[in-house]
Amino acid sequence: QIFVFFSAFSNLDFRIVMSLQMKILANYSYLIVYTILWMLYSCKRDDAPENPCSRVIVPTAFVFMDQPISTYDFEPTPENDSLTIERKLQFRSQYSDTNTYKHVWYIGADTVYDYSVSKDFSRQPTPKTYTVYHSVRWNPNKVCNPTDDGYDSSAFTFRITDRFYDLKVMGKYRVVIDSSPLDSSDIEFYFSKFGFADSVIKNPIAGPWGHYDGDVGLAAEIEFRVKGLRLFNISENRWFDTKVERLDGGHCMISNSYIKFAAYNRGTLSMSDGYFKVNPSSLICKGAFYNANRYYTISGRKIN
Repeated sequence: QIFVFFSAFSNLDFRIVMSLQMKILANYSYLIVYTILWMLYSCKRDDAPENPCSRVIVPTAFVFMDQPISTYDFEPTPENDSLTIERKLQFRSQYSDTNTYKHVWYIGADTVYDYSVSKDFSRQPTPKTYTVYHSVRWNPNKVCNPTDDGYDSSAFTFRITDRFYDLKVMGKYRVVIDSSPLDSSDIEFYFSKFGFADSVIKNPIAGPWGHYDGDVGLAAEIEFRVKGLRLFNISENRWFDTKVERLDGGHCMISNSYIKFAAYNRGTLSMSDGYFKVNPSSLICKGAFYNANRYYTISGRKIN
């Protein structure tokens, strides 16, 4: 009887173990099948063709205005600053493929068929406000954009002034240099008589063929400078004040809220290869430039 009891118990235990093993195998089978199906779904999803409309752009006739940075080269005016003292300007579309996009520009009596157009306003009276009109056509994509009519037009209005102090970027600022955040400096962008760094021109004028002193007439040529910003010259191991820093060596682009420094000599005391920008509304300013083998960033606020 004892032998029969243990035999029955052993058979019962064996059936329980086998049942558990079968359940485990079934669960593993489900897991393997699920994994295979998920992998097949993922592969199918990755191999699915890209939506042909996902990268289709909607062209616009937006006008970009560029200012001269040298005799032959133009650079974009940041944020399309619409007040300038420059008379030679370039207007440009972002779509330079003239096979795909057909452009028409209207500037005064001129009509130009290209993605960009330059215009010399030197013989026009200043200050004066101008408007440039631009239209662009293309083959419409009705499949991706049923409302696409293949046409857009826009107008860009800007003003040319001959008075440098009409530009918001001119004046005095309180700034800190990134390397000395606890020390502030008062800097000023100003004009001096040619060859006299400490002289201050109160009425600088941008003439058709140069910059002049409006107080004494067109005979006195002037220079654009910055003073008050102390910079360290590594090659001479000493500090310099930028009161004698001439900013228009090579060329310097100036608009209402922006100054672009030309990169013409990085090894000397020159505020080159950088920019200075002020927000005309908040008067917050920032800048970056390379000077005497060192890169600087500055920030602050206009005070006058």
